[in-house]
Amino acid sequence: MARVERPEIGTEMYAVFEHLYSVQNRAGPLLEYCVCKGAVRGFFTGGYTEVRLLFTGPDGFPQPGCRMMASRKRP
Repeated sequence: MARVERPEIGTEMYAVFEHLYSVQNRAGPLLEYCVCKGAVRGFFTGGYTEVRLLFTGPDGFPQPGCRMMASRKRP
């Protein structure tokens, strides 16, 4: 398997999160999609490589996450 180029620790990345919120005088919650900024915090390598990220979520609180790194073929 080819080695995947890793971003540096601290690199800013963006992700999309679903955010449910309620509005007064509405029967159910509303759904919106938010783009949130995060930073690379580390990596986990097993059968594949995961990037450990720390985002500021739609509510404004820190939200940890991990994403699988996909190998990209370059032309």
